[in-house]
Amino acid sequence: PDGGLEIKTEERKLIKDRHPVLGWPFIRGVVNFCVSMYTGVTALMYSAEFYPEEDEPEEPSRFEKWLDEKLGSEKAMAFFTTLAVIVDRYKKQDTWKTDAVFTKDSFDLLQNILEEAGELDARVPYEDLVTTEFAEKAAG
Repeated sequence: PDGGLEIKTEERKLIKDRHPVLGWPFIRGVVNFCVSMYTGVTALMYSAEFYPEEDEPEEPSRFEKWLDEKLGSEKAMAFFTTLAVIVDRYKKQDTWKTDAVFTKDSFDLLQNILEEAGELDARVPYEDLVTTEFAEKAAG
């Protein structure tokens, strides 16, 4: 309330001290993860008590209004969810590009994916299909 820093300290007791089986290596990792999650959420909830609640809802931004007008809120949500899934999939497949240069390794990986999906009848040589001249100039 006064803009100062609020400090709360608590003594922690390890659960493995009460239940030794919870100190075994794999079990300890799972238990520590759960305890960390609980402690983190508890700390966030404590911090949230100091944040004033808003009485009136926030005005949507111009972008949010435009999206709602053009797509509707449900379609906009579906679009961004789909976009997030696509980006995540590209990153997991190691096909997410950080520059515009389409390397031979990336081309081969793309052909592997298309073959596995049954969408590629015959492989095409990289040199016959790809030119990186413009991308390399743009990358400087």
